[in-house]
Amino acid sequence: QRVAAFVACLSMLATRRLEAASDLEMMDLAVSSLYQESKDAIVRVYSQRTLLIGGLAFRSQPWVGTGFFIDGRGHLLTAATVVRDPGNCWIDWGDQRVAARVLGSDPDTNLALLQVDPEKCVGAGRRMPFLLQGDSDELKVGSMVIAVGFPRDLPSAPSVGFVAGFDVKGGSRPFITSHFR
Repeated sequence: QRVAAFVACLSMLATRRLEAASDLEMMDLAVSSLYQESKDAIVRVYSQRTLLIGGLAFRSQPWVGTGFFIDGRGHLLTAATVVRDPGNCWIDWGDQRVAARVLGSDPDTNLALLQVDPEKCVGAGRRMPFLLQGDSDELKVGSMVIAVGFPRDLPSAPSVGFVAGFDVKGGSRPFITSHFR
C-alpha cells in the first residue's frame, strides 16, 4: 500500500508539474501574442525645452518615454513627466520622427494626452494602429497586467506585473487610480 501511495503521489506531482508548465507556456504565448499585436501602436515620446541663459538659447537634453495610440486619429497617452514644460515634442514611430502637440496633462495621475497628424505617420488612406481600452472595473488587487514600452530607451519589450493596490501612496507621492475605477 505504501508503494501504491508513493506512486500515486509521484503521479500527482508529475501531473501538477505538467499543468504548471502548460499554464506557463500558455501565459508565455499570451504575452508574446499581445506584444506582437500591440507593438505597432507603441511609440517613443520625446520632449525638449529651449533654455535662455544670458540671452543665449540652449536646448535641454530630451526627456524620453513611452506612449501609445488610443485611437486612429493620432491621439496618444504618455507620462506627464515626459512632456512637462515641453518646448518641442515629437515621437519616433517606426523609422519616422513626427511632431507631437501636448493637448493636456494631469500631474496627479501622471498622464498626458498628445496628438500627431496620422497622415504623417501612416500616410493617407491607411489606418493608424491603436490599443483598445479595457474595463478598469474588472481590475482587482492581484490582477495580472502587461506593459509594453521602451525600457531605458532600449527596443520595445513587454513586462508582466500585478496590480498591487489602488489609491496608494509612495513616500510623499500619491498614486491616484480612483478616477479610472
